[in-house]
Amino acid sequence: MKALRIAESVVLLILRLALAGVFLWAAVVKLGQPQAFADSIKGFHLLPPEGDHLVVLATFVVPWVELVAGLFLLLGVWTRASACVILLNLLAFIGAIASVLARGISTKCGCFGETSPFCPDEISTCNIIQNAILGAVALISIVRGGGLFSIDGWAAARRERRARRRDPDSK
Repeated sequence: MKALRIAESVVLLILRLALAGVFLWAAVVKLGQPQAFADSIKGFHLLPPEGDHLVVLATFVVPWVELVAGLFLLLGVWTRASACVILLNLLAFIGAIASVLARGISTKCGCFGETSPFCPDEISTCNIIQNAILGAVALISIVRGGGLFSIDGWAAARRERRARRRDPDSK
């Protein structure tokens, strides 16, 4: 039973670190190239032309949200909440991409700056599949938590040990 719990925690750790890495990388790229990210946002044609202030807001808010959520996920701090924030971002991205595809707009994603590690440069259904896979990983983190190899897991185990010392008859 303990071996199964450790194996599950190793899988959770790998998934959590991979998701955190993707979002940290995306955040750093966006923060390093804010104009390119702003141009990408404009390319989606989701905001009205007079909504430049909203583009500026999104240009600076989105990467910081990704960075903080990615760091918390990396450390396993507030794992479920961090994964939930990431999942909500991914659902918004999927909606925006679906909108672009439905309207026949040809644009680039801008998620990772000049590089496109998982999908072609142009927005396609590949981007929806990519974000759905990342969303599934986030959902696993929401449901299962950070596992033993996270600060959350360490704190939960510590609380459990303290509770057992106070009441040795409880399991």
